[in-house]
Amino acid sequence: MGTGFSGQYLKKNSRGLQQLKLRLMIKLLPAIQRWRNFRRKLAKPKKMAITLPCQITDNLEGAAEHFQKHGWVFLENIIEPSFHQLLLKNWPKKYYFNPPRKMTKSYNTGFNWTFHQETLPENIEKNPVLLAFFNYLRSPEMAGRINKFTNRNKDFSFYSFILNSTYTGSQVAPHKDGIAEDHRLTDIINLVFFVNGKGGKKSGGLMIAKDNELNDVIFEPQNLFNSCLIYDIKADFYHGFPPVAPGKFRWAINSQFGEKEFIDLTK
Repeated sequence: MGTGFSGQYLKKNSRGLQQLKLRLMIKLLPAIQRWRNFRRKLAKPKKMAITLPCQITDNLEGAAEHFQKHGWVFLENIIEPSFHQLLLKNWPKKYYFNPPRKMTKSYNTGFNWTFHQETLPENIEKNPVLLAFFNYLRSPEMAGRINKFTNRNKDFSFYSFILNSTYTGSQVAPHKDGIAEDHRLTDIINLVFFVNGKGGKKSGGLMIAKDNELNDVIFEPQNLFNSCLIYDIKADFYHGFPPVAPGKFRWAINSQFGEKEFIDLTK
């Protein structure tokens, strides 16, 4: 759950035709969800052999110094191009996503997973490419790379995973993540993989800012095609994005890595 929302910001950015459509969608959520569940049951699993391994490029290591100094970093060409093309071609259909539940985060979400779960994200086995990406993120190799990337003399472990997709009017009201207030967990980072998107201003690129109304923006991603924003969830800044402009969209995969000691104790 997010904290630190601005009521004034929400009021200002919840007006207009697109926001009215989103409010209507939220009211109709049960019916929309039933229809999408029905479509999922009819969908057949993709039958394909993944010959290309999922690879996160060494641009991750190249961005470590900036992250260690500032608590955030934006990097491009994060996923090996051939595997990125597979992700693009096999991005899940809309019915695999759940519709938005609230105006503060008004986008579609799917394939949610946290470290408490012993099972895979629901429906991910129907998408071998997405499953390969998930499996790499939770691999010991990726955990080791995150350990070196953060350089905090701590072991990190895969904490959570979720896909989301936006459309015109979608927004994330600026906030801090609730987990940031859990003093038992001293280190946790978020990796937002932008798989595809129109790019530019107001395109759904997650912004980080010093305030909860986006008046003092630290950074706004412009390239949402095979790029990644990584930030320290415990750092003293907010994140969010204003309503997506007409004709724009973005597909993203969020993954978090937290202290292994905390995760092992709370499983």
